[in-house]
Amino acid sequence: MSGTIYTYYLNSNHQLVRVKAGGGTAVIATGVRAFWASQKSTPSGWLLAIFVQTEDGESLSWDVGNAG
Repeated sequence: MSGTIYTYYLNSNHQLVRVKAGGGTAVIATGVRAFWASQKSTPSGWLLAIFVQTEDGESLSWDVGNAG
């Protein structure tokens, strides 16, 4: 990773939003009921796992980080 800092939040329109420090906003999921994240170290770096529960019951997840 480049060292870029992001903030994630759930807005009132049920959108999971990612904001890049210094500018730049992206909606990365819609119809979100809840989200949470967990961080873990790995031998080659770290991972942030993001989990999303949608309003229709679907579960989504993805990893971001520098662990290869």
